[in-house]
Amino acid sequence: MKIKIIVLLFILTFSASAQGYYPSFNTLFLNDEDESLFSADLNYFRNELKLISTKLFLGDIQTSVSQDNTSAFYGFKVVPKIEEYNFLNSGVFLKINVNKSQKHASFPATFEEFIEKEEKSGSGRIELQMNPGIALAFDLKFIKVWAGDLASINNDKAEFRIEKMEYKIDKTSLEINFKGY
Repeated sequence: MKIKIIVLLFILTFSASAQGYYPSFNTLFLNDEDESLFSADLNYFRNELKLISTKLFLGDIQTSVSQDNTSAFYGFKVVPKIEEYNFLNSGVFLKINVNKSQKHASFPATFEEFIEKEEKSGSGRIELQMNPGIALAFDLKFIKVWAGDLASINNDKAEFRIEKMEYKIDKTSLEINFKGY
């Protein structure tokens, strides 16, 4: 009987550890209203980020925070549970490209942030591995004005693959610069 229980416990332990645990983004980011740099005018954007962060998970997290809590560094793997997300129902899609043959498909990312608490402003940088990675996908009907004849394109979206995002936020504005191709 003891041997059967030991074998059963071994199997349970092995299967539980093999599945892995990945916390969602919203457990670490955007979860404290008091510390938010988003003004009431920008809460719609923050709420959309919170919504998508429930569908993205973190693995292999490394963090470092300054002693005065004005800067932080995060290194992690992004483990998505979605492939595409229509951001703010705007026709601009956040497309997540991962190797689907992996058990826990993911891609590495780094995130640095700097906060000026007295001025209630901040800035940051997010760097992503390109392939796989994240792309902004635009519905072709939005870009036909600039691109001319799009008959040679086989899919229904044009993609901009993101390498780096830099942002600045203060009481009244949010500026995001995307770099990629």
